[in-house]
Amino acid sequence: MNSRQQRIGGFLTLVSYLLTSSPPTAGLDLRLAGFGATRCSGRLEIFYNNSWGTVCDDGWDIKDARVVCRQLACGAAVRATKAARFGLGTGPIWLDDVKCSGREKSLDDCKHKQFGKHNCKHSKDAGVVSIRLIGSTRCSGRVEVFHRDLWGTVCDDRWDLSDAMVVCRQLGCGIARGAAHSALFGEGDRVIWLDEVNCSGNENDITSCRHNGFRVHDCSSREDAGVVCSDSLPKSSISVDPSNPVYLGQTVSISCSDSAVLSGGTFFLKKTRLHNVTEILSSSSSTFIIPDVGFDDDGSYQCHYEITLSNQTFTTLPSDPVRLSVTGLFPSPDISMHPASNITLGQEVNITCAIATHIRLLGGVFIMVKSSESVFQQEISTSNSTTFRIAKVTADDEGRYQCVYKLRTSLSTPSAFVTLSLVSAVSSVASPGASLLVLRISAAILPLLLLLLLLAVILLVYRRKRRTTQSGGLILSQLSAAAKKDDKDHNYVNLHQRSINKELRERDGGVEEKETDVYEQPDEDHYYDDVGRHSNVPESHRKDEEEENPYISF
Repeated sequence: MNSRQQRIGGFLTLVSYLLTSSPPTAGLDLRLAGFGATRCSGRLEIFYNNSWGTVCDDGWDIKDARVVCRQLACGAAVRATKAARFGLGTGPIWLDDVKCSGREKSLDDCKHKQFGKHNCKHSKDAGVVSIRLIGSTRCSGRVEVFHRDLWGTVCDDRWDLSDAMVVCRQLGCGIARGAAHSALFGEGDRVIWLDEVNCSGNENDITSCRHNGFRVHDCSSREDAGVVCSDSLPKSSISVDPSNPVYLGQTVSISCSDSAVLSGGTFFLKKTRLHNVTEILSSSSSTFIIPDVGFDDDGSYQCHYEITLSNQTFTTLPSDPVRLSVTGLFPSPDISMHPASNITLGQEVNITCAIATHIRLLGGVFIMVKSSESVFQQEISTSNSTTFRIAKVTADDEGRYQCVYKLRTSLSTPSAFVTLSLVSAVSSVASPGASLLVLRISAAILPLLLLLLLLAVILLVYRRKRRTTQSGGLILSQLSAAAKKDDKDHNYVNLHQRSINKELRERDGGVEEKETDVYEQPDEDHYYDDVGRHSNVPESHRKDEEEENPYISF
């Protein structure tokens, strides 16, 4: 090969590359919206400059629609709609005069006017039609295609899972779980567009599969075909109420749910314990009730959903496992007392015990225990609480109380203590009966107190008087002793004076002896002196003095 031929070969390779390659593009965000829209059919909207807007239908055709469906992974377009077929849009009109070759990967690779430049109204909004499912959920139902401005059905002749796989992929609904026959999702009411559809399973849209041609068939609406895609049977979810831990004897509900479930199926609940899987419950309801939970119910649970369509059974993926942990140890009950204070004799007292409200227990026993004593009372409860009643409180009821809950052989931990203590009638706000009792006691005690006070006063006066008398006697004794001494001296003086007087009379010659000397005191005065000296002296003392002093006389 000469150099010229090499140059020509290189040129041809470059031309081939330019003709078959597309420039890299970020691509626009697209969506299909409007009345009756599905993920692959509806009014075309573009997200640009932080806002959703529409596309004008000037020059809009099937080539443009094919690019849109390719970009949305909806397979081949059936039709490009005009004149707001899916209703009027809102917001800006972003594109006008769009012109695609049909081979572009993204709509913004096509020719069009500058964004926001147009001469249209929303009455000219463009759209696309691919395929839709009718009769159940977004990803399960009767298959319908849009052709010549009409939606029509597909006949179920030769309809199988490969055909359904193309439809599910075209709608973005995952993989096919089943191909439905015999109008399982109801009969269509218009035309039958396709019959004898035969897909390999790799086609992008149902119209690309082999078929007899549009509206060429020998079927009735009783033979309308349908599909069940995996997104219509999503992975189940599961929850347990109440949450762990679950107490022995409780009622437990396990709920399974699916976001887009087909009606008419069955939920299955399976338990795994020690690596042994046991199917235990099945129900048309999504909630399973396990009453009176025991230790045998402890384990891991999963659920799934099954539905049979046209003799085919479709099953969701199992849910994530959820753990059910059963314990025999109940939480501590709550305890309260009414009234809580100022309790007096004869008053009614109520002590209430309760288990947490989220625990549903029936047939258990609440036991109230008084401190330092054995069982005080017990009550069978049909709810989460019970009240112990003490009709008339006595002194024997004083003390600390707590309660426990018992179900079969399982006991809760004890509650906190409440203290029942009586207040005295004097210090409390007494009742009328208690006040009358206080008055009666006071009336009986008061006279006794007054009598005791009077006796104390009399005794005090007597003791003081006796002390005074004893002190006076001591003083008189001392005075008497002094007086005896004075009398002796006085008697001696008187005798001496009388002797002198007698000598004088004899010398003077005859003065009568009765004549009183100037030095001699009269007897009367002496008597008064004696009386005055002895008037306050007790008689016993005077007698003693007279015996000691014979000169003293009255």
